[in-house]
Amino acid sequence: MQGILWETIRILSNAIKMEQKLFTERYQELASIENISTQIQDLVNDYIFFISI
Repeated sequence: MQGILWETIRILSNAIKMEQKLFTERYQELASIENISTQIQDLVNDYIFFISI
């Protein structure tokens, strides 16, 4: 019985580690998208400023 409990804990622990890894990867993807979005907005603002001169 104790072996089953420890195996269950091990499996759950591994699942949590995998979820944390996926969350971290997803967060990094979103941060990258946000960075690109900011760069595009900066370019648009520069263009608007340039054509308004």
